[in-house]
Amino acid sequence: MASAASLTSATWPMVTHLTTVFFAGVGSHHLIRPYEIDSYPITICGAYLATLTAVFVGYYSKVFVNGGLEVAAAAWNTLALSCAFNIGLATSMLIYRAFFHRLHHFPGPFPAKLSRFYAARASANGLQMHITTQKMHERYGDFVRTGPHHLSILRPAAIPAIYGPATRCVRSPWYSATPGGVDDLSLLQTRAPEPHKRRKKIWERGLSFKALQTYESRVRAKADLLLSRLVESAGKPIDMTMYGMFYGFDVMSEVGFSKDFNMLKSGEKHPAIMALHSSLSILSIIGGSAPWLLGMLTRIPGASGGYQEFIEWCGVELQARRTVYNQERATKIEDKDPSDVVSWLLKAEGDGDIGAPKSNLAWQEEARLLIVAGRLYFLARYPDIYRKLQEQVDEALKPDGGDSTAVSHEKIKDIAYLDWIVQETLRLKPAVPSGVSRLTPPEGLQIDEVRVPGDTIVVVPMHSIQRDPRYWGGEADAVAYRPGRWETLSTEKAAWMAFNRGASVCPGKNLAFMELRLVLAKMAARFEVPQFAPGFDMEAFDCGTEDRFTMHLGELQLVFTPR
Repeated sequence: MASAASLTSATWPMVTHLTTVFFAGVGSHHLIRPYEIDSYPITICGAYLATLTAVFVGYYSKVFVNGGLEVAAAAWNTLALSCAFNIGLATSMLIYRAFFHRLHHFPGPFPAKLSRFYAARASANGLQMHITTQKMHERYGDFVRTGPHHLSILRPAAIPAIYGPATRCVRSPWYSATPGGVDDLSLLQTRAPEPHKRRKKIWERGLSFKALQTYESRVRAKADLLLSRLVESAGKPIDMTMYGMFYGFDVMSEVGFSKDFNMLKSGEKHPAIMALHSSLSILSIIGGSAPWLLGMLTRIPGASGGYQEFIEWCGVELQARRTVYNQERATKIEDKDPSDVVSWLLKAEGDGDIGAPKSNLAWQEEARLLIVAGRLYFLARYPDIYRKLQEQVDEALKPDGGDSTAVSHEKIKDIAYLDWIVQETLRLKPAVPSGVSRLTPPEGLQIDEVRVPGDTIVVVPMHSIQRDPRYWGGEADAVAYRPGRWETLSTEKAAWMAFNRGASVCPGKNLAFMELRLVLAKMAARFEVPQFAPGFDMEAFDCGTEDRFTMHLGELQLVFTPR
């Protein structure tokens, strides 16, 4: 009896501690639930570990138990309390999310309602999250709960409501948790509307129509270099996904930094681009589903791998460009317009304006490189469209005898069919297939007949809405490649949002259109309809695209024949 009483007296305090800590976990959930904590993972983990350390010291140093405990026993008790707290926290979170959350009445997969790790698993399964999202909409309808605080919305009315000029939605926590650029003044990460507006103005100066006239000769030179590589490989297969990327990033380096990656010349990826591409898959899987975890990894030295290498390269190039710019300022050369985008940003920095991180150019470039390859795929698959483009380019170049080297933006900018091809390609192969997320205002958002609660992370999935038969002429027409449809459609009114809308519209849109018009017009003037290489599987290419935040295309092996 004495032994039993002794055991009970020794066990009872621990049971009390475990029960107290369990309910502390429940209380902690409800304490932090109203707040956005995604940007503070390191702080929260630090506080958690500090608390565990204090608990261990308490057990070891007689604070919690008379006489104190041995190291092993103190560690065991600390672990037990940690588990009790975690169980209380998790239990409260799961019950609340499943039955009491403001989104509990929206349909969706039950596991997705409990945790975003459901989305991470789906994304990691073949990098086909855009297809998974489309299947969820087919099963659950236009409003699907894809995460604890997340809604995917498949309605055209959602585009202006969420992304339009008058929206009160702001960028979601994803933007503040993902890694920034070479400094803290990131255009991509700025969520508050006014600071974003100020910073975007600086980018718009460097990407204005006036600035594009300064850049055009370098863009034309890169387009001519790409054509020379196609001439060299005439009659032989060439991977246009790769060479489209080379062209896009070579233009970006020239226009962005006045530096040449020389990928078109060398036929090899620049180390900085290799580093960026090596990390996109993991960044997409983790960043798209658990941005707080991505935020932690990018703050741990070495954990972000290739992406950190790319950021460091951007920092080195920025510093080199800053040195040249400062020399130009000292000699008064800066009175002329800057010769690249970074110089515009440095000029704004010198004038006391708020600039933006220089690595943002790379994210814009992802859209451009896939458009080059994507357009060529569709033009090779539908030769009548390519021939129609040839006819219009030939007409524009008739005074120059059809010489592809005579192509200038001024001569081809009014060929509407060129723009329709870009828009139709981006409809079927959007740059960001799963869409970009926003946070609804506290008062919520009305979309058609549905009231979306406040502080909800919402997204319109580009891949799904831009192929939806209800908005694109029926089942067959929705997936058909038909550039002519844009003769009567408006990019601002259609269920299309390739370059975003409103304040967040891509500032590099005009540059992207210029370089794409130039290279496609030059190709049409110089080459016959490109042919798929023997054995090329069109269906595998069309269905095998991967969602790595930006769309990733497989090899596009084409054969070119000069006219």
